[in-house]
Amino acid sequence: MVGIEDELNSFIRNEKNTKLKLKEIPEEFFKRVDNEMKRLKEEIRNALQRDDVKYIAQLTQKIRGIENGIKELKSIRCRKIALQALEDAIDGSNSTLDSYTNYERVLYDNLKKLFKAYIKEEEEIIPTREEKIKEAEEVKRVAVRVLIPMEVADVDGNHFMRKEDVLYISEQLARLLQSKGVCEIIKI
Repeated sequence: MVGIEDELNSFIRNEKNTKLKLKEIPEEFFKRVDNEMKRLKEEIRNALQRDDVKYIAQLTQKIRGIENGIKELKSIRCRKIALQALEDAIDGSNSTLDSYTNYERVLYDNLKKLFKAYIKEEEEIIPTREEKIKEAEEVKRVAVRVLIPMEVADVDGNHFMRKEDVLYISEQLARLLQSKGVCEIIKI
């Protein structure tokens, strides 16, 4: 049986040998890689208990090799997908996506939309900075009194809440915290 590393190197070699078209990668390949990585990490945990430093170093090197191979493979495939999406956006054609994984199809579709918008100068797809600021200004704020101390993340950043603090936060966050019994909304 061919090992994951050999199979990965084979896919990398095939992708490098073809200039524009993607070579098909079985859907379950990345799942097998993930399972192999989990297995290797579990072996490292077992080897740590035995203090087998040499074996741990070998496993760590194997994991790094697989991680680097996956990065290289995805990098090559991403470049090809981006070029294909750009080419299709320019000439208006649709390529067959048979050799694309599900994630790659989503990437291709999104890139193609962005390239089309850029080419046609339809920038309404991406909100401008002014629109983002306007949206942020439209967030309704309310005052709340903290009942239980905690740290909360909001669009404005992290809030460190102490008991009896009064904060001015987004209404949506205030309602969520109130439903959890962390604070109460102050009626002004």
